Amino acid sequence: MTLPAELQHRLDLAHSHLVLEDIDPAAAVHLACDLLVAGQDGPATKILAGHSARTLTAVDAQPLLADFFTELAHPAPDPRQAARLVTTDLAAKLAAGTLDANPGAHRLLGAMAETGDEPGVRELIGLLDRLADQQGRPDEQLQAEFRRFAATLAT
Repeated sequence: MTLPAELQHRLDLAHSHLVLEDIDPAAAVHLACDLLVAGQDGPATKILAGHSARTLTAVDAQPLLADFFTELAHPAPDPRQAARLVTTDLAAKLAAGTLDANPGAHRLLGAMAETGDEPGVRELIGLLDRLADQQGRPDEQLQAEFRRFAATLAT
C-alpha cells in the first residue's frame, strides 16, 4: 500500500520512537486510526486504533506497536537514523513551544545521546542543569534558551 508522504513520515517517526523506547501512545493511536481510514485494516491496526489515546500507557503501547509494525512489514530503522528523526521531531516541538521544556528536553537528551552529537549533548546538559537549579520550572529566559537551542536542531 502506498501512503501519502505525511502519513509515511508519521509511520517512520512512530517506528523510530519505538526503537528508542520513547513512545507517544496518543500519537500511535491516532496513526493507527489514520491508517484504518487509508485502508490498512489488519488486526493489529484495529487493536491499536481501538485504544484510548488518553489512557493508553507507553508500557502498554509498546507491544501493540511492535505487532502493528510487524503486520505492516515496516522495517525497523537503524538506531542512529531513528535517533536523528526523533531528535528533529522533538526539537521542532520544543522550538514551537508545543512540548514543555520539562520533560521534553529530557526526552530530547535521550534521543540526542544516540546520534553521536557530543557538543549538542553537552550544551543541552548545561541547559538541563539550569533547569534543575530552577526546580524543573524554567523561567521565561531559560524557556527561550531551550527554544533557541531546539530550533538549531529542528532543521
